[in-house]
Amino acid sequence: MDPLIDRIQTAFPRIWHRAHRQHAGRGTELSERDQRLLAHLSASATDTAGLAAHLGIAPSTLSEHLGALEARGLVERVRSADDGRRVDVALTEAGRAARRDSGPLDPGSLERALGRLADPEAVVAALEQLAEALR
Repeated sequence: MDPLIDRIQTAFPRIWHRAHRQHAGRGTELSERDQRLLAHLSASATDTAGLAAHLGIAPSTLSEHLGALEARGLVERVRSADDGRRVDVALTEAGRAARRDSGPLDPGSLERALGRLADPEAVVAALEQLAEALR
């Protein structure tokens, strides 16, 4: 997958969440809850306690949901080397593919649109900056 599309798929759900406060289902094998969780993760590790707080759910509820996603090979959880109490979660390759396939944006449309831009890297960087500014 084009790295720029992956970056957009990482940035856009954060923008969508901050601007609209809702996620749309895509009629895939993933539940809306699963789609929502995948949309909030990236290839880099995310602290599960912070994620639970951001999503407004109990850490135990998040852990249960992540366990189901982990059993399907979509995420991996790793205990932090710095703090043994902290658990981080990241998308696997299969998780990134599932997020792309069930995400709010069509990868083919994104690829075509990026192909029409003079500097697609600048556009993606701007979307990432916007997502960070909305934080």
